[in-house]
Amino acid sequence: MIDTHAHLNLPDFQSDLDAVIERARVAGVKFIINVGIDIPSSQKAIALAAQYKSLFASVGVHPHDAQKVSEADWITLEKLLQEPKVVALGEIGLDYYKNYAPHDIQQVIFRKQLALAQKYDKPVIIHCREAHKDCLEILNEVKWSGMRGVAHCFSGDLEVARQYIELGFLLSVGGPVTYPNAVKLREVVQQIDIKYLMLETDCPYLTPQPKRGQRNEPAYLTYCVEQWSKIYRLSPEEIGRITTANALKLFKLEVNTTNP
Repeated sequence: MIDTHAHLNLPDFQSDLDAVIERARVAGVKFIINVGIDIPSSQKAIALAAQYKSLFASVGVHPHDAQKVSEADWITLEKLLQEPKVVALGEIGLDYYKNYAPHDIQQVIFRKQLALAQKYDKPVIIHCREAHKDCLEILNEVKWSGMRGVAHCFSGDLEVARQYIELGFLLSVGGPVTYPNAVKLREVVQQIDIKYLMLETDCPYLTPQPKRGQRNEPAYLTYCVEQWSKIYRLSPEEIGRITTANALKLFKLEVNTTNP
């Protein structure tokens, strides 16, 4: 399995990171992509990727911080994007739920980061909450040959899912698929071919139902796989195999696994 979206670069894991990574290994999680939400967390993701063979990094500025980006940050972000174990740009996008930054500024920062992704031919990790219409419009406006990425923590309807897929994106779904009240999400997932899906935890957030109330971690990916196994009527091993192949292809991890 591959956890395609984790935040082991956050302080939540500072005291027991070695144990968390070992539990992930024992659970069958081969690789973990740590995702940046600002410049410091992106730098931390890169540092961890250099320290642990199983970790990779994504760098970017979350829409919550769109109003805080300086010119120096842009220079730094572009440099970080060129580091060897950086496999994506993200998480980037739009968030109209918490509105920590004005919508117009979020859109400007989103577009600028998409331009960086195009320049360096990197997949993008999209955060989109209650903003799918604007997010999809921007992606359609700026799309380029080879544009690819993932709609992380997907929670839209089937039509929105199809629009992302038509643009060349995959969808990732984590702990929420295990929640008792997530009936609509499971119905949407069931109607999407598994070749368009990837696993994620978004840890330390969105802990699967069996561990609800605890800090989430990559080892808990197994609970998501169990739910997917019921949805698709496939063995957990087959779920792991297919979603891993999807992630390897999107992030080109087969090219990067020889890095230290």
